[in-house]
Amino acid sequence: CDVGANVACKPINLYQYAVMASIQSRELLGIENPRVGLMSIGSEAAKGNELVKATRELMKDDPNLQFIGNVESRDLFSGVCDVLICDGFVGNVVLKLMEGMATSVLKAIISEMMTVMPDQMIPLKKAAGSIVSKYDFNEYGGAPLLGVNGICVICHGASNFHGIKNAIHVTLDLAKHHVNKTIVNLLSQCQGTVHG
Repeated sequence: CDVGANVACKPINLYQYAVMASIQSRELLGIENPRVGLMSIGSEAAKGNELVKATRELMKDDPNLQFIGNVESRDLFSGVCDVLICDGFVGNVVLKLMEGMATSVLKAIISEMMTVMPDQMIPLKKAAGSIVSKYDFNEYGGAPLLGVNGICVICHGASNFHGIKNAIHVTLDLAKHHVNKTIVNLLSQCQGTVHG
């Protein structure tokens, strides 16, 4: 959930991330009841460091969250959850690992494509293009920095015109759906019942 903004989180922060990301998933992505996972080194409840264990205790019985438990990083793309919670240190490492791996895999695919016959190249190029656009950060524009008093969308440093345009659309959607107001209201309701 956090990909670098806060690298020194407390359990209450990760709990708040879960609430905020659930609201964003509902309001912007149209996921009615987003499944929330907590990134850990194992799916068992006893796995994880003290931060993960304490956060799990805050999240497990919250009626505002559809908490599914611990999720391992290998399941990041499996669809097991809609929201995956972690601190900014872990999130940034995962993000940069994915970027590096995607670049390496893409280079390997292009290298292999060069070995096929020209008549086979057209369908391969179409399939590769479809995959690349699905994982291109410019298609998504940027990620909202949730929890600030205002609307802030952070773009990748290498965003092009298309990425900036899409980030503006994300900003407009955040405003149109009153995401910040919904976050403030729900977190203020939870504040009296959750301590971390």
